[in-house]
Amino acid sequence: MATAADSNTAAAPSSSGLASTALMMLVGLAWGAIMLVVFGLWMSSKYEGRAPIVTNIFLIGGAVVALLAAWQAFTLWFQKSTPAEKDAALEQQRRIFGYVFLAAGIGLIVMAFALGFEKKGGASYTFNKDNFAETFGAILFGLISLGAGYLLQQPPGASISPINVLLGKVPLVKAILIGIGAAALIGFAYLLYHASVGSAAGGITSASNAAPIVVTTSGPTKAKTGDTVTITGVKGNTAANGKHTITVVSPVTFELDNTTGNGEYAGGGAWASAGLKAQSEFVDWFPELLGLLSMSVLCVGCLLWLNSWTFDEFGIRLFVLVFGGATGVILFFMIICRAWLWRQDIFFGGASGWQGPNAWHFWLCAYVLFVSLVLMFVSFNLARADIRTHVALRRVMYGYDAIAQGLLLFCILAILNIVVYYLVPFTFDWTKARGAYSLADSSKALIAGLKQETHVIVILPLSSKAYKDTRSLLDNCLAMADRNVLTVKYLSPDTDQLDWDHMARLFPVIKPDPVIRGAEASGGRGVLLVHGPLPKDEKHLTPHAFVQERKLFDEQPPRQPGEKGKFIYKGEGEILKELKFLSEGRKKRKIYVLQGNDEADMYKSTFEFDRRNDLTQNFAGIPISKIVDRLQSDNYEVVGLTFNARSKDDNPKLEHAKEDADKKKHVPDDCHTLMIPGSGKAIPKEALLAIERFMDRNGRLLVYTDVIAETGYTKLQNSGLEDLLRNWGVEVTNDYLLQVVPQGPVRFVVGSAPQRSENVLARQFVGRSILMQSSARVVRPAQGGAFKAETILQVETRNRLVFPLKDVAVLNKISQHFGELRQNRELEDAAAKEPISVAVAATDKDGKPRVVVFGDTEMITNYDMAASPTQLVNYSMTVSALEWMAGREEIGTRPLERPDFTLDPSVGDQYWRMVLLPGWLINLSVICLGIGIWLVRRR
Repeated sequence: MATAADSNTAAAPSSSGLASTALMMLVGLAWGAIMLVVFGLWMSSKYEGRAPIVTNIFLIGGAVVALLAAWQAFTLWFQKSTPAEKDAALEQQRRIFGYVFLAAGIGLIVMAFALGFEKKGGASYTFNKDNFAETFGAILFGLISLGAGYLLQQPPGASISPINVLLGKVPLVKAILIGIGAAALIGFAYLLYHASVGSAAGGITSASNAAPIVVTTSGPTKAKTGDTVTITGVKGNTAANGKHTITVVSPVTFELDNTTGNGEYAGGGAWASAGLKAQSEFVDWFPELLGLLSMSVLCVGCLLWLNSWTFDEFGIRLFVLVFGGATGVILFFMIICRAWLWRQDIFFGGASGWQGPNAWHFWLCAYVLFVSLVLMFVSFNLARADIRTHVALRRVMYGYDAIAQGLLLFCILAILNIVVYYLVPFTFDWTKARGAYSLADSSKALIAGLKQETHVIVILPLSSKAYKDTRSLLDNCLAMADRNVLTVKYLSPDTDQLDWDHMARLFPVIKPDPVIRGAEASGGRGVLLVHGPLPKDEKHLTPHAFVQERKLFDEQPPRQPGEKGKFIYKGEGEILKELKFLSEGRKKRKIYVLQGNDEADMYKSTFEFDRRNDLTQNFAGIPISKIVDRLQSDNYEVVGLTFNARSKDDNPKLEHAKEDADKKKHVPDDCHTLMIPGSGKAIPKEALLAIERFMDRNGRLLVYTDVIAETGYTKLQNSGLEDLLRNWGVEVTNDYLLQVVPQGPVRFVVGSAPQRSENVLARQFVGRSILMQSSARVVRPAQGGAFKAETILQVETRNRLVFPLKDVAVLNKISQHFGELRQNRELEDAAAKEPISVAVAATDKDGKPRVVVFGDTEMITNYDMAASPTQLVNYSMTVSALEWMAGREEIGTRPLERPDFTLDPSVGDQYWRMVLLPGWLINLSVICLGIGIWLVRRR
């Protein structure tokens, strides 16, 4: 029997044992292949092809491991052989894989050091925090690979029990506990001291020659405004030396109150506190302080336990469970608290936070979290051998297992969300009003085309109505931009006061205007755009712009009882408009507006109710100053131009056309686009010839026509532009439109972009409508000519009764005319059956945008810009046309609109039913489920 037993003990492992080991190896190989490929893709995405060697090493490594997994699968399931031959093949592969894992582990650790350390001048090396994730990820994979290789090199059937190893080394375990506890206490005391006292002295690296002097220290200080410091040894700007009261600007800079520099800083200098009143930073270090204190208490408790008990194998297992599990729990909750303090980078940072300058925050928390979970599960598995023989241990372990699995599930869900967010970084708003909230094509083109370093600093509190939409917008911008070009930072003017003060000193444009009061005084909150590196002092020329919070959104109150108000987010247009202006070198395009031929008045005060009373009235005296003001605020330079002789009644800002060498008046050479807003009488011939010459030299024309009847309603008034426009692909007809609704005929039509259009300008307005008051003139592409014209707005006739008319006399008897048609049952037969064009855009033979013509002028008058329900689209269409003719798509895209939601007041009395009852039911269900599982598992 003994011989048999000995023989069985020494026998090779059974086929089933080899197959089980081989299956676990297959799973591990498959997992390793996936991780290496993911690692390689991550590197490729992060460096965008700038590190092809490192990326290819990981990708090739993943492919090789996948081939090894396929070989293992083939041997397990597809190779035709006897059981003995299969055992021999699996054993041979076991040894080969052991060597492969050892070599891969060494290679990964070498790769980790290559990624983590870089040369910084001379022969010195420093740790590269930008590669924190890759470095520790490679180390982690390497250690796992080395461990797997070591285990595979052990003789078949060998039993490696860490419990048995610890059982014989209890004194060593005690010494390790003493060391860990002492280190935890020392770390706790060190952090406690620095959290309460702070840095009281240090070196100086700069002292500005300004008033007041701004001192830059060699490291962070804990000083606050009002502290007194003594400065010595500053060369050059010696006025900095002495005792001063300070105003803190940032953790490494402070101002010396009531000082003026007397020279440029020439080096040297040190500062020391004189009764430093540093701010307490217990909160900043709370996770580490609590973790170190808990760890020291745990070590003391375990040490007393080891000294008071004679340990057998069961005792060691229980010790491993308690110490390892408690250490894992301490690390877990410590890093969760730390993650919350770094939440701006970890939870709210998005792709930029996880790959930006503070990316190591996220990855440090992720790896420590992983280590804590590994400690808990390893401790559990090492202690589970006695689970069937000790009831108390079984109950403890099942409760422990439930906690550990719950924490693991939490981490898996969190990581899954993060990975999905990284792979699909766009933010969407699935509301009925907007659909998917994604960037317009023009915005994507602008962001993707940024070449110079650009910083966006969002200075908004979380409570701001614009914060959420601004965050969604910028997250989408980051997903489109080069990570080395665009960065986004968020700071709250309420809680990040020091950072706000620092930014306000660098960029005074963000400070509130003390003259403006009320709703308009929203300075200090908004979005700061910096096109170039962030400056280090206020004497900089870095291009920048500030979009105030009040420009990011509008709130439209309900217009009648029962109607809901609207929140209109305009951030995409406002922010990207300023960004475009900065990226173009802050060059304003000059727009000349033709005046003097009964056009709409660009200088008249913005009276919103100045409008035409009948269609024989032209646009003289009808103001368009609202749209002019908005264009100027959007970085266009808008100037009036007339070809008439000077008059004492002319506005002093109006520019008169000058004569050239041939004694011919001409459109100024600096004119980018000539705008003609509804000429109500014939334009002088010399002006028409000047416009023609302007177009011959690649000028651009934006024309608004309209239905203007001559006195007596005999015919429509033409300006003379009609023949010229036909040469450029646009036909302005003498037809006009009227519409019949159930209540009767009306003098308005609704224009919209064609559903299927090749024109970029038209495509931006698909699904958006423009209300054209007082009818609209039919404008359509002309046949022939060198210009290619396309309809950009048309009036739909499906399910509408729209009538194109030539007889101008109908305008004086609209009700009578349509009454006769209805009486004769000819109404529907006379209505148009196809869409009717009311706006056209034309490009020249080279494909350059040159002309845009609208059949309506009312759309840009002050009345419509204030009262029309489509006023936002009216302005956006104008800006779009200007941007299109400049060779760019419009930046000011469709605002995000959503209705206000108001909770029914009657529900407030039943608040507990809505919130408390479901909350308690959910928690009660989870508790009951947990108790049920625990009762079943303990049997």
